[in-house]
Amino acid sequence: MGEIEKLCKERDIYPNISFGKNFVSLSIFLDNKEISDKEKDFSMDIDKFYLED
Repeated sequence: MGEIEKLCKERDIYPNISFGKNFVSLSIFLDNKEISDKEKDFSMDIDKFYLED
């Protein structure tokens, strides 16, 4: 969670985060109809935390 918090502060994106024993869920609410490059990059960087071995 510390790494996610750091990334949120660096990117100035603050998703809703819920988690349990076996899962983490992040929801980003958009102001526009299309996702921005900033939000795409953020989501890809978050995915890296969970796709690493």
